[in-house]
Amino acid sequence: MTASLLKATPDTQPDQVVLPNPKQNGVPHVGRMTWFPYYAGFSSVFVDSVLRDLRCSSKTTVCDPWNGAGTTTQTAFDAGIPSIGFDLNPVMTRVALARTVSAQSAGVTAEQHRSLISDARRRRSQKIHADDPLRVWFTDDVVRGIRFVAGAINESCDTTVERNQKALHETAVFRTMKAMLTPFRSSNPTWIRRPESNQRVCGTVRGFLDAYDETAQSMFADLRDEAVDTTMSEPSVWIETASSLKLPVKECSIHGVIGSPPYCTRIDYAVTTSVELAYLGYDITSSERSMRHSMTGTSTIRPKQPKILDAWGTTCCTFLNAIRRHPSKASESYYLKTHLQYFDDLYRSLQEIFRVLVRSGDSLLVVQDSYYKELHNDLPQIVAEIGTAIGFQLENRQDFPVTLDMARVNPKANQRRITNRPVESVIHFKKPK
Repeated sequence: MTASLLKATPDTQPDQVVLPNPKQNGVPHVGRMTWFPYYAGFSSVFVDSVLRDLRCSSKTTVCDPWNGAGTTTQTAFDAGIPSIGFDLNPVMTRVALARTVSAQSAGVTAEQHRSLISDARRRRSQKIHADDPLRVWFTDDVVRGIRFVAGAINESCDTTVERNQKALHETAVFRTMKAMLTPFRSSNPTWIRRPESNQRVCGTVRGFLDAYDETAQSMFADLRDEAVDTTMSEPSVWIETASSLKLPVKECSIHGVIGSPPYCTRIDYAVTTSVELAYLGYDITSSERSMRHSMTGTSTIRPKQPKILDAWGTTCCTFLNAIRRHPSKASESYYLKTHLQYFDDLYRSLQEIFRVLVRSGDSLLVVQDSYYKELHNDLPQIVAEIGTAIGFQLENRQDFPVTLDMARVNPKANQRRITNRPVESVIHFKKPK
């Protein structure tokens, strides 16, 4: 990978690479891209542009350490490029896997669905445990229908069924539940309100099974509608639940990294998928709090707090010390701690990316600045400083305006934060030869 990405300026020459906006590309989301909209995701157009500009091929491997809904792995898969994606959230791992089901496999996967939905409809009894986390959201008849489908999926999808095909069936369940809980969502795309006991979604077993069947059929139609390149063999793709702090890959084995670390805006990504996690048996409010603790950008406080490191750079250390001295309530007792956790995770993740990249390998990270009160959290500059301290060469930075951010979604947001429009940046690092 030898292409160099240059910042877009009035002096940019025709042969210099200018990337498209990671989010705003004017191309409507269709097919698999619509299966699980993800606030933090970037576009397939952006990923495709990077793959082409870096001259990725069937002989190179790209990795996304924060794979989320799987845009990087799907786009690479469709282009015939081997890819690896990791995410700590098992819900997102399944969604990303589902998006690698090819159009050629649509018929087989649809046949699997016909078998499992018939199995689910034949079931007559299902014990609902009192502590089933789905009971927070749905009445028992709906929960029973969901568990009928879960049982049919687990029993029908044996070792002969590909992981991504099973994940597609599970993603259809996620989408069905999500649609039923629309009344509990707000203008904030990252949050869902937990209903009171008498507000839970009501329904019947048959009603849920019919809705699930309709959702799955629409997904198979999406696959059938996609163009098929019969001359290209399917590339290898590995998607797993794992942390960016400890990537389960060998040293110097990845040719390129394309990803977006969670923004430093205290978005709780586990809460965002709390319904889907409940399907998998996780209750993020109690025993599974450890999942929230482990996620980069978590709003929870971990038992052991990191210390500020000089390697985080002048910009980061100055920002953290300003939070420590800020007069607002809980600045030092709470907000400083969440920021310390965030930057410690970010630093360790960049160390891991440096470790797994081949020499001269490229890493393109999409990051966004933000504010704590009136204090500017210049995350793009912080990432650039941390990366160079680790040993990366900073090739380029491209900035893009952001039209939608949490400060504008929240009607109670501080006017100063609304006035200061955030910037999303693509940071391009290269590992030295």
